[in-house]
Amino acid sequence: MIGNGLATQITNRAALAALLEYLDGHEVEPYVTPGWAYAVTGSRAWFDWRTIWHVLSFMPPNVVQFNGGANGADCLTGSFWRCQGFPVREFPPNWKQLGKRAGHERNRLMMECMPKLVVAFLHLAGGSPGTRDAIELARERDIPTFVFNQAA
Repeated sequence: MIGNGLATQITNRAALAALLEYLDGHEVEPYVTPGWAYAVTGSRAWFDWRTIWHVLSFMPPNVVQFNGGANGADCLTGSFWRCQGFPVREFPPNWKQLGKRAGHERNRLMMECMPKLVVAFLHLAGGSPGTRDAIELARERDIPTFVFNQAA
């Protein structure tokens, strides 16, 4: 457990460094840059709000956050962003109409909106097929993707 936690910390430190480097090279004028949005995807089993708040505190202010509207990471990131007074657009899956494909279709639609980057909060023990799907869809579209891991 201690070994996994240390590996998770090192991985998250590297992901945060990469995210900060990306943001530094892509200037965003707060309240001026139209169409600038970032997407969040995350495991329903992710409840580490400290990591979420720390990571999102580096995001440019007043840009739109896209998320899937699920419990866990989506809910926490949306709450944090709204508390800052910034806009959130949720993409809830239509389980009733689409059945098992709903999560994938939601992720596809979110990535077709072409966020400037994707921040993923992946709970390693929870499986997280939806989060892994969103990461894969983002990478297929060459959207910069930054993955933060949480061990069991």
